[in-house]
Amino acid sequence: MLYQSIKDGNRRLVWCMPTGAGKSTVCSRFVKACVKNEKRVLFFVHSKELVQQFALRLSGQFHISSGIIMAGVTPNRSKLVQVASVQTLVRREAPPADVVIIDETHRAKANTYRKVIEQYPDAIIIGLTATPFRGDGKGLSDIFETIVHPVKIGELINKGYLVSTKVFAPKDRVNLEGIKTVRGDYDQKELFNRFHDEGLVRGVVENYKKHADGTKAIVFNVNIEHSKEVAERFNQEGIPCAHLDGETNKAERDRIVKAFSRGAIQVLCNVGLFTEGFDVPDTETVILNRATKSFGLYVQMVGRGLRPAPGKEYCIVLDHGDNTIRHGFVEDYDQVPFSLEGVEKKRKEDDEPKTKVCEVCDTINSRFAPVCKCCGRAFPRKERVIRFTDGTEFVALDREALILERLLNIPHSKSERIPFPQLRIYAALRGYKNGWWFHRAIDDGHVDVMKEDPDAFRKVQFLIKLAEEEAGTYGLLQQIRAAAHEAKVV
Repeated sequence: MLYQSIKDGNRRLVWCMPTGAGKSTVCSRFVKACVKNEKRVLFFVHSKELVQQFALRLSGQFHISSGIIMAGVTPNRSKLVQVASVQTLVRREAPPADVVIIDETHRAKANTYRKVIEQYPDAIIIGLTATPFRGDGKGLSDIFETIVHPVKIGELINKGYLVSTKVFAPKDRVNLEGIKTVRGDYDQKELFNRFHDEGLVRGVVENYKKHADGTKAIVFNVNIEHSKEVAERFNQEGIPCAHLDGETNKAERDRIVKAFSRGAIQVLCNVGLFTEGFDVPDTETVILNRATKSFGLYVQMVGRGLRPAPGKEYCIVLDHGDNTIRHGFVEDYDQVPFSLEGVEKKRKEDDEPKTKVCEVCDTINSRFAPVCKCCGRAFPRKERVIRFTDGTEFVALDREALILERLLNIPHSKSERIPFPQLRIYAALRGYKNGWWFHRAIDDGHVDVMKEDPDAFRKVQFLIKLAEEEAGTYGLLQQIRAAAHEAKVV
């Protein structure tokens, strides 16, 4: 899809791949193809560690030697590929490049990134990210032209490239009411004051022992003081734990991460350190000992535990900050097509909780689940009457009613917002012909099917039905069609 988008004339593209999709490997293959065609490539990141990681990946796995643009390293501008730290790159003469690749491109609106991008008006600019929007909800439409999203997280889970999550919401969660918002997220000082509680710190360890005892775990905390306090509590309970933050020197950080990798350290407490560039596949548990309004940060934190490993069936998430209730399951994060206009703003249209907690076993379930997926407890069933635009009334369960209400409120001009498994329901509600959802499915990138293919309609129909059955919306589609037919007969 990336190559096709470039062939179609797009020069500034966001290349969106889920956390754990092998972004570095896929990007390295693309760089190798560029080198084969004698194209000059500039790849830049925001930290020294990521410069070193990518340069090593290129040389060790793909036998590509690169120049390094970073403080303390002698540059070699004769290389076709340059790997750079943005902090150093912005202060030096820009190397020539035909293709510029930006890692973690949700940072691209920062002045340092913009200054670099502006020096390459004729180059193809590719931004890599799992979450193509900033934490404050602002999109990237002023920098990029299009989004290429070749694979979704659900497909990677189904094929075994990632694992799903099992999420618990401990009863001793924090009251977040009244905390002010600063730059799109909770004020860190106020957030720390809420989480800085002996009972809550003790509860983090107790809930780990209850739901994830013996597993390798990463804990995301509010600040350094909070993280050190939690680490001390784990050690007091006889669970080997270490703390890391941005001030930890590299040698000490490497020593601790290696100890964690081999199992000498069981739990790693950190502050904003492992949201990017951390790869320990047998991490079994992620503890969200903080809250965030940033959907992107939430996805990055949970993503640290999604890589598969021998004997690992799922990633346990202990959510002490109501993040899953606020944002929904990570597995569902890319079901609604991303937009360069700012995905997070669209998500705020719905203030209802994305999930519900089982009162018996603390497991977080889909808000539409009829029974708890862990203990089997039945949730109360709710029904609502939905009135269609033509006056037809339809009695639906709570989940179905919510889907219908959302779809009825989406104007035709904004139909790119519609999830793939709901396209045909939207078409049925508005009386559109089959050609409408067929074209939307292809034009919005839901399916990789060429319209010129003689079997294109059949293929799209097959794929959309599979998606509907998997999402549980196929039965609703049949009911809507039957109701519409009955209304016409009457």
